[in-house]
Parts: sequence; C-alpha cells; structure tokens
Amino acid sequence: MKKAMVCMFLAAVLALMPTVAFANEAQIVPDPSGAFEWISASGEFTFRQVNAIPVPDFGEVQSSFLNPVGDIDFSIERGAGDVGPRREFLGSPAMPYSAKQAWQVLDEMNAEQRAATTIEVEIGDNLPAEVDARIASIQADWRAGGYQQAISKVRDLGNEGYSVALGLSYVNAEGDIAATFPDVRIGVEAPVYDYVLDFYGGNGAVYAVLHYQRESNNYWGVYRSANNGISWTRTYEWFSAPPIRSIGAVVVDDYLYVAYVSEADPQDARIRRLSANAGAIDGSYGFQNVVSGGANIVEVQVASNLDTFDNRLYYSTILADGSLIFNWTDEQGNDGGLAWTQIATGVTTAVAGLDAAWNTGFQTTLDWYLFISYISETDTGYEVNVARVGNAAIEENTVEPEWSGWYRTTSVAARDGNAIVVYENDYNGSNGIKYWVSYSTGDTWFFGAVGTAGEQFAGLYHPEVTGRGDMGFTCVYHADLLAAALDSVFITNREYGQLPWSPRYRVNYYDPATAYPVEVEYLPTPGNIQDAYGVIYDSGTNDEHPTFAALFTRGGKSCPLDFDNNGSVGPGDVGLIKNNFGCNVNILSCQIYDLDSNGAVGPGDVGIVKNNFGACP
Repeated sequence: MKKAMVCMFLAAVLALMPTVAFANEAQIVPDPSGAFEWISASGEFTFRQVNAIPVPDFGEVQSSFLNPVGDIDFSIERGAGDVGPRREFLGSPAMPYSAKQAWQVLDEMNAEQRAATTIEVEIGDNLPAEVDARIASIQADWRAGGYQQAISKVRDLGNEGYSVALGLSYVNAEGDIAATFPDVRIGVEAPVYDYVLDFYGGNGAVYAVLHYQRESNNYWGVYRSANNGISWTRTYEWFSAPPIRSIGAVVVDDYLYVAYVSEADPQDARIRRLSANAGAIDGSYGFQNVVSGGANIVEVQVASNLDTFDNRLYYSTILADGSLIFNWTDEQGNDGGLAWTQIATGVTTAVAGLDAAWNTGFQTTLDWYLFISYISETDTGYEVNVARVGNAAIEENTVEPEWSGWYRTTSVAARDGNAIVVYENDYNGSNGIKYWVSYSTGDTWFFGAVGTAGEQFAGLYHPEVTGRGDMGFTCVYHADLLAAALDSVFITNREYGQLPWSPRYRVNYYDPATAYPVEVEYLPTPGNIQDAYGVIYDSGTNDEHPTFAALFTRGGKSCPLDFDNNGSVGPGDVGLIKNNFGCNVNILSCQIYDLDSNGAVGPGDVGIVKNNFGACP
C-alpha cells in the first residue's frame, strides 16, 4: 500500500472511531468465533493493529498505521527469525547452588554478629512433634547465647535430610548503607534479582524487599528507609540454599507482608509479616502456607486495599500446571481472625507475568475490586489476560491475543474503575511497551503504546505501572540505547481517564542492566508532589558499581538540572558539577553532568546550571 493511500485510509478510520475512544486507542471486541478484532463505531471498517501506535510528544521514529483485515495479516514470527529466545524474569536464574547449608551460615558469623541476631528455623509445616520441639530448642539456645549448641542442632537436621531455611532478624538493625549520590544503593548484596517497593503511612517509612544472592546462596531481605530513600537499613533477611522462585510484598494495616516460594519447598506459597512501623519480624506469626500441595509454584504476588479500607490482603499464585490461584484474608493475615478464603478463578493456562492491583476508590458490592494481570500460553503462542475480581466471582478477559515481548512480565494498576495493564510487545522486530486501558472497570478496553523502539533504541523493557496517590497512571521502563551511551530508565504519567502521556523523563544516573526489572511506587513526599515516586533499578556493571546492585532514585521530578533533588536549581547542583570536573563521558555516570556535550565535565556545564538558578521551584 502506498503512503498516500495509507494516510487516506487512516484519516477515514479515525473519523469513524468511537468518540469514547481517546486518541491512539481503539476498542476491542470479540467476534462470534472468539477471535479479537478492532471495529469502528459504524461497524463499516474492521481493522487490526499492524505496527506501533503513535504516541504524541515522545519524539521517537515510528512507522505506524491501521490496516483493513484481509490486506495485510498481523502475524508474529517465532523462533530463529524473531528477536531471540523468549526470556522472562522469574526469580534467580537456573544455576547450581552451592552446598553451603544453614548451619554454615550461622557458623561463619562472628561473635558480634551472633549477638546482634535472632534466628528462626524454617523447614515446613505439619512436621512431627519431635522436630517442632527441636526447632524450638535451637531458637531458644541461640537467644540464650548457646550458639555452638544451636549450630550443631541445625547441622543435625540437615544431615537427616531436612532442607533448613533461616530467618535472620537483627536486634540492632544493620547500620545505614552509605549513599551513592544521587542514586542510592540499597544494601551491599550482589547480584540482586528482584525488588518490591512500598510505604507505611503511619510514619512515612519506605520499604524495599530484595531478592539477592550471597556466595551463591539465596536470600530475601527487608530494607527500611526513614528519610524518603536517602539511606537504608536492613532489618531482616531470609536464607535458603536452594533458589528462591518468586517474592512479593505489600503493606496493609500495621504490617509489611512478604510472600515467597523456595525451590526447597516448591509446592508451598508462603507468607511472613513484619511490623510496618519499625521493620521488625513478627516472630509469633511465623510463616503460613497460603497454597500448599499440588503443582509447583511458579510466581506469587500480594496486594492489599490499603488506599481505601486498609483491611484486606490478597494473595495470587501461578502454578506450573497453568492454574491461577486467588486467596484473600483480613489485615491480620489469618492471625486468629478471618481464615484464607480461596475464590476459584477457572484459569488453567497462566504461565508468567503475574501482577495484581486494588481498584482504589472501590465502594459498592456491585463493583470489581481487584485486577490481576498475567501471560497465558495458547496453542499458537502467548496472550495477555486481565482477570477482574468481584465478590465471590472472577472474570477473565483477553486483552492482547498476540503477545510477543522479550521478558514475560505484565504490570497492572487501577483507580475508580479505570484499569491499565502494560507489557512488552514486539514492534517490527524491536521491543516496545504497549498498554490496554479500560474506563469501565474492565467492560471494554482500548489500546495504545507507552513507547516504541525506533532509531534511538534497540528495545524497551520491563514496564511497571502504578495508579496510587490520586496522581494518574505512572509508568517506568528501561530503554536500551543503540549508541554506546547511558541506557535510560524513563518515567511518564497520564490522567486516569484520558490521554496524553506526559513527555518521558530519565530518572537514572547509572547504567541500568537490561536483564533486571524496574520498580516504581507512589511514595508520598510532603511539599514536593513532583517527586512523589520511588524507582528501583539494577545498576548493572560500571565504574561506580562493579557488581549488580539495586539502586533507588526519586522519580517524577520535572527539573532536569536539580541534581541534588532539593526542588530547585542552585549552588548544590554547581557543587556536584565541580566535584566531577574532568570526568570523561566514557564513564557513564559523567554523561548526566556533561551539559554542553563537549565530552567532559567542566566550566561550561557550571555556566549552564548557574544560568538556571532558581528554576523549578
């Protein structure tokens, strides 16, 4: 089809599109055969998406149009001719783990570390009474200072064939990790595979739960910040020699709940809780198996209704047989109150990409209160589904029948009946970020693109979206630049019920690692609404961080020269420039300070900052 004909057809289609559909979005409806097509308001034209949907103000090179059915079929080539083997992020990579056991972790602690740590021994539930008694005696020995006796007992359990996991709670929490300004490293562990971010409204504490390795053994750790992410303190970590398959975390009421599944007990989806006030583990709660038995667990995810009623906890699980399992309980996490209640989903084809979000603003019993997104496998490939959850009912909707992304992840958010799911999708052989949005609590859906790969990017990866804080939908993603330059973690925002997306803004100061996810969460910051998001990304390997590290930065600010994040451009930003005089842009972090693009940081860059003193109040 010639270019002029494409433009004429596009104009005709846009003129006939439903008025309720916003720019760059089209309605999706199933035809009688069950296939999905996009149909104009009059019904005269039926068309499929062929390439990326244009997004205003992004400045990316795109060749996009809508095409009549029968002219050019929309198909995805799979295998050698595609973008490569399908990749996904599901916990730690498949690799042999070391033979180090729980007793060795304890044995290698020095006297000071032992005195500052209490331990929990975790094997499983429904154990013989004799084993439960031995576990209790180990923990009592450790509390009383009988470290060698406790270590010997742990070793005995391991020798008997038990896979022993450890919960390590720090009596005097580890000291703050030194900040690497302006992006702060969370912890000293490497590599870090996954992370979850949330906050506690009671005192403003911010929590990051990280999944990492140390000496080839696997941990998830809880890090707390009392100063909006400037510094972090680890309060608790959980050890397992076998790999950790998946983690999730969320705050509700006065607790931070952490969901997890380990290769040691792959059929058990477990949960622990900590005080959201101080980050201390709730030893009396111990752990619970929310899902146990049956097929192995693939992924876990937890959500809560913190932003509306603050009294419910929701636990979603994908099993290896394709089942999607959904449970809920009260804010006490089944601690002597409401038991875990399972609602049948009817889903049997889920494989990856699990996410869940509360429909903030939900008020009536007739509404849908939670959305769950995931990727399903079909006979011909993959699709993106969104299940909406109501009282005693779950309804599955296919929003993307031809998923073809690089990493098998999705992210979902909802507010007042507006719901959005973002995910990767192939555009002309390069990875882009697509979304589907509903303005009717999932009755109808419209599509668009957050960003597409063009001349600038090899691909866009790891989209994550949040709708909290009454600030619209905010999305972050990783942009892999074609040039040998600093890759970007972009953030962009839109209203809940209408376009456009805001111009994207880079939030990272170090080179992000393509293989690892990006996390965003609304984090209320008094007096600075432009800076109300926290973003975690993996730094990859560079001069400043020679190991893979989780880095925290504040996202959403609209003042690019405000390097010290104090809300305006001033002397502090000049100081950062001067501290990096002579820094060559071959060192990736120096690129942000080379404002005059002369190849190094110097007086010209100071001049640019001084000329903007007082900007962005």
